[in-house]
Amino acid sequence: MATFLFAQDSAAAPGSAQAGPILAPLLERLRGGGKLHILPFNGTQSHTATNALLPKQRGHQVYELLRSLGVPASQLLLAEVQSDLLSADWLQAQRVEVVVLPQPAPASADSPATPVAPAPTPVNPVPAPIADVQTPSPTVQPPVAQPSSTAQDGPRVAVEGGVVKFYFGVASDALADGAAQALAEVVTAVAAGQSAVISGYTDPTGNAAFNEELAKKRAQAVQRTLLELGVPQERITLEKPQSHTGSGDNAEARRVEVRLAP
Repeated sequence: MATFLFAQDSAAAPGSAQAGPILAPLLERLRGGGKLHILPFNGTQSHTATNALLPKQRGHQVYELLRSLGVPASQLLLAEVQSDLLSADWLQAQRVEVVVLPQPAPASADSPATPVAPAPTPVNPVPAPIADVQTPSPTVQPPVAQPSSTAQDGPRVAVEGGVVKFYFGVASDALADGAAQALAEVVTAVAAGQSAVISGYTDPTGNAAFNEELAKKRAQAVQRTLLELGVPQERITLEKPQSHTGSGDNAEARRVEVRLAP
């Protein structure tokens, strides 16, 4: 992912000479197929928001920058302006992100239409949206299940009651292995018309401002994984946590939850 930050009240993007090295890793990945998703953001608070037109202009500036670097229009997706509920300053809240959406693997003639029991390696299902599909039952056996009776201090992932829970190490936003596998049911449900809601939490130790920023980075790490799995940005909501301390002991509190909503 590449992030573009702008001067206040300005839509001017950096030139190709300055932005080229930053975008080089994404352009290299694009050679294998897929698309670049351009995501302009705006804040939601009085001190982080700007007028509604400016984020759109910034998104178009990044689009034109990528075109000048040789990316064909067929490999660019410019999203609507996204709301940033978590950033505490306007510079981060009014950013533009560029994310690689990998090309879906061609479906095999004898492959199942929906994800089945977890395979030894993560899967990357990106089913086409269909209408009038029944909401998946919360009682369906989750693809990942780990005992939660004893807290583990470090990155791990579990599915409990239909909620995917990512746990993190101290002062870390690194996701545990198996993230794609754990999110398979979420990807399927979103394709059937639901939305994914992401909430981040931290433990109560340390500086509160640092913890709040860390909770945001962890939530954004999960958001990037959903985007890479083909979930549209507009079907993902980053929810500001009601409590930054979560519940239980510190290892349990350092988490991000992903749940489904209509």
